[in-house]
Amino acid sequence: MRALLLVSALLLPPRPAAASIAARVSVRADSDSVIAVAILNDMTAAIEDVARRNGYDQSARPAGWLEKAYLASASSRPDVAEYFTKQQAYATDLSAHMDSIVTQIVTRRLDEAGYPVMRKDELRAAFLRGFHKSGDKQHAILESMGRQARIAITLHNFLVKIDAHVALNAKGDGLVFDRPMDQRRYDELAVAIDAANDELVQAAEPAPAAAGGAQQ
Repeated sequence: MRALLLVSALLLPPRPAAASIAARVSVRADSDSVIAVAILNDMTAAIEDVARRNGYDQSARPAGWLEKAYLASASSRPDVAEYFTKQQAYATDLSAHMDSIVTQIVTRRLDEAGYPVMRKDELRAAFLRGFHKSGDKQHAILESMGRQARIAITLHNFLVKIDAHVALNAKGDGLVFDRPMDQRRYDELAVAIDAANDELVQAAEPAPAAAGGAQQ
């Protein structure tokens, strides 16, 4: 999830179309595009800062998570609980602060650019309007990340608790539970984590393009 897909979220405002000011519009468009790139770079850096302060590294996802060897010996894998605890903290943190982060970055970049007040207000409104068009999707992704993390931690803690009562079968391709109630609870959590994983994948998928293409 690179910068939470914010490249498509921050949209430039419409340009004036009068031929008499074409040259001035071209210069202004170039300037606005530079500001847009700077805002996107700042957003990427800000999101990385949120990840760092929560100790979260998405690329460090625990190897073998949900594979049979892990399920039968979860007590040997404290890294799983640690990873998802950090993911949950990251998702909660970023969801709570994303809107204010965007507003602060857009305001600061436009102030630094030295635009006239009316033009600056116009651009700020356009950038923030563009972000909020996809804001619901970004928050849905973070909510799904948080839900996945919570269920993953619940599953992990349960597996640690029953570690002495679950093992791989003789073929190594399935689990054997000593106690039927443990298997029932495991089955419930397995369904829950599969649903959470699917939900996160769906939340992160790009929105389908509108029929007929974009309107000019």
